[in-house]
Amino acid sequence: MADGALYAPDSLQDLADGVLLINPRHALPDLFRAKAASYQARWPWPKVIAPDAAPA
Repeated sequence: MADGALYAPDSLQDLADGVLLINPRHALPDLFRAKAASYQARWPWPKVIAPDAAPA
């Protein structure tokens, strides 16, 4: 947002816990898998929740 406000309707807990999961509002499983692999190559600690296992 232009005023610097943070909009996180589903909370930031997954971010704090180091969990990567697909955005159900913009679900592109192949893109998610590629990005998750790229992130894990740089940062080994995130836990990836597979798109087919993520809560809807």
